[in-house]
Amino acid sequence: MATPLSATAFRAALRAEGVTVVEHGDWSTHNRDSVGAWGPVAGVMLHHTAGTNSVSLCRTGRSDLPGPLCVAVIAKDGTVHLVGYGRTNHAGSGSQAVYDAVRAATVLPSRPGVDAVDGNAHFYGFEIENLGNGKDPYPEAQLAAVEQVAAAVCRTHGWSASHVIGHKEWTTRKIDPSFSMASMRTRVAGRLGTRATPAYEPFPGAAFFTTGRRSAVITAMGRRLVAEGCGRYEVGPDPTGRRRTAVRTRPGSTSWATAAPTRTASRAPRAGRSCGCRGCETRREAEEGKTGKEAHDMKDSTRRALRTTFQTALAVAAALPLLAAAPGLADLPAFAVLVAAATAFSRLMSTPAVENALPSWLRREEEPS
Repeated sequence: MATPLSATAFRAALRAEGVTVVEHGDWSTHNRDSVGAWGPVAGVMLHHTAGTNSVSLCRTGRSDLPGPLCVAVIAKDGTVHLVGYGRTNHAGSGSQAVYDAVRAATVLPSRPGVDAVDGNAHFYGFEIENLGNGKDPYPEAQLAAVEQVAAAVCRTHGWSASHVIGHKEWTTRKIDPSFSMASMRTRVAGRLGTRATPAYEPFPGAAFFTTGRRSAVITAMGRRLVAEGCGRYEVGPDPTGRRRTAVRTRPGSTSWATAAPTRTASRAPRAGRSCGCRGCETRREAEEGKTGKEAHDMKDSTRRALRTTFQTALAVAAALPLLAAAPGLADLPAFAVLVAAATAFSRLMSTPAVENALPSWLRREEEPS
């Protein structure tokens, strides 16, 4: 669940994704917000218009269904026409089970349930111009634009492609859009990248946290508290959900949003491993940035030690013949001779010509940025 984007942020997200946008009139304030709330939003819903030249109709609506009928119309050539923004008459009522699945980014039910949720309040609606008769084709430019707009909204909200559904998946009353939604979600997922967005456990409500409660969610949260260092656990809790010690306070929706466990957090991470929660994921990304420099520092310190050893060996090898060939040098402290020779060879090794001639494991290396 998320707060809807501002109209400016929405338009910027589309353009950043490479969408060709045409703005119509006062689209950014043209909506049905006066008759009901818009938000929090859970996903993107796709439709087909079942007609042609649909921009004007989707903007103004019909006598029995006031416009706007969507936030944007996607034309055959891939142009995205912005006709409204906010609550629009596009989704109608739909399945509670589908709504729950979209919010949790889990697999949709095989068939929608009873209409019980106001979809106009919780989805961005996009109309795709097509007759919807199974014969009217969707040009690739149009499908690419559908992929782009869905990915733009998902990327901005941090959603996976699981937050993109078709009207026909929302309610048994509808058959649109007339293309495969599974195929479109695959395209959107590919555009968003191969790294899946973790599905976090939704806040179960304050009443869920009662004394003696046993649940995999409690177990996962216990591990999260250990990982964050903000609970009274030292280890655990164990996989059965039995408590080792008590947590000081019960989490609220705000703290849950910061440290929610993932749906796959079913076992405690080994030392140094991320458990997949928001906190650990943030730390992991920060640690990955440090790892490269730490590895470089270790490698560079080893290289410097080898260079020093190599220089000393060369200095000794050079000094011994000098001492043997020139008896006068024997009166000088041997240490001073070695230091002078080592200094000379060090300077020699620092010249570009000699540096390039050295083995790769002895060369200096620039620090990574």
